[in-house]
Amino acid sequence: MALNKTFTQENGVTTSYHKVTRVTIFSRDDETLGMGVEMTSYLDENYREKNTPITSMYYNFDITDEEEQSTSARKLAYTKIKTLEQWADAVDC
Repeated sequence: MALNKTFTQENGVTTSYHKVTRVTIFSRDDETLGMGVEMTSYLDENYREKNTPITSMYYNFDITDEEEQSTSARKLAYTKIKTLEQWADAVDC
């Protein structure tokens, strides 16, 4: 799975293919769960296949025990990413 959305990066390069490349589930000090997500951006799917990333973004989310147990961590990461305003209209690909 990946997300399709066009962004122009700070260096002027346009990326349109974005893939979760790392998910970490961790316990916070207050005994709640957190999820760290690395989203890597590529020019397009062809550049992803060549493993030529342009940039990576990092996000942290609170998650519940039920969310952690109900689905795969990677699928949950995409669901959480799409709750962010900048990703709300991204298309699954």
